[in-house]
Amino acid sequence: MATGIFRLYHEGKRRTISGEVQLGSDTLTMALLSASYSPDLAAQETWGDISGAEVADADYAKQALSNISVTLSGDSVLFDADTVSFGSNVSIEAKYAVIMVGVGDSTDPLIAYVDLNTDGASATLRSVSAAFEVRLPNGIYEAT
Repeated sequence: MATGIFRLYHEGKRRTISGEVQLGSDTLTMALLSASYSPDLAAQETWGDISGAEVADADYAKQALSNISVTLSGDSVLFDADTVSFGSNVSIEAKYAVIMVGVGDSTDPLIAYVDLNTDGASATLRSVSAAFEVRLPNGIYEAT
């Protein structure tokens, strides 16, 4: 199983560059989406556009990102956060993780999404009475 790279929604990118979204200080939340989700970086702008694909597993709840950092190193800016844990003894199955500004209101802006298992169109990440985490080993994204 291979995890993909975070892809930025077009409107999320615009809001970040314009300063409407402050990655280092705004509340950011991660939600999990099922394989029924069909990413459209240009058309999808808010949580309401994609919330119908949110996983419905009983153990699942959206999680806030913690220890968010935006750092400059040379000519690169790295947006990063801690590993996001959805629980240590949970049964969850998801295809995608999405980051949004806010806590999941329908108008909350989308920032980025990642495919949790790039092994195939229907390949998912699954835990059964085990930990479910989204690790961010190389940050969420880097701009150079």
